[in-house]
Parts: sequence; structure tokens; C-alpha cells
Amino acid sequence: MMNPISSYDSLPASFSMQGLRPGAKPDQLREACEEAEGLFAGILLKEGLKPVLDEAGEGESHSGALLEFSIEEMAREMGRQGMLGIADQFYEQLTGQSNPFGGEQ
Repeated sequence: MMNPISSYDSLPASFSMQGLRPGAKPDQLREACEEAEGLFAGILLKEGLKPVLDEAGEGESHSGALLEFSIEEMAREMGRQGMLGIADQFYEQLTGQSNPFGGEQ
């Protein structure tokens, strides 16, 4: 069985940190931190809802694909809003300063 946390196969095609370079602007770094939080949230949601996804994938309806898309979008929004606080922690660790974007500390 594949470990979902160590697998990069499940990363969305939109995930790319290629544009992030040393000296990147704070908003670019913040966006990358939010994206990473969203990916982590997606892994948690998919693993937690695995029985539902497996059941929805059976049969001939497209409900499984729709449910998976909904989960990915929910995870992205969780990252953007910093619901888990992981983006704030990443940002603080990478810059040595608190979040200048108004997140709760």
C-alpha cells in the first residue's frame, strides 16, 4: 500500500513551486505556503473520506469524480484561508517573521 503522505502522484497538476526562488516576494512565498497547506488538507480529507470516495467510485455515475473535485476545491480554500494554520507556521519558519498578511498568531 502506498503511503499517501510520501507520494507525489496525488499532487494536483497545478502545483508548482518552480517560480519560487530565494529572495521571492513575500506574497509569492505566502501563496506557496497556502498552496502547501491546501495540499496537506487535501490528503487529510481524501484519507478521511476514502470509504465514501470508494463507494462513490463504484457504479456508472460521475459522482465519484465530482466528489473528488469538490474535495480538492475545499482543500484549496482551506489553504487560502489558513484554516489549519500550517501556512502561517511555514511562512514564519521560512522568513523568521510573523505573517504580515493578518493571519492569527
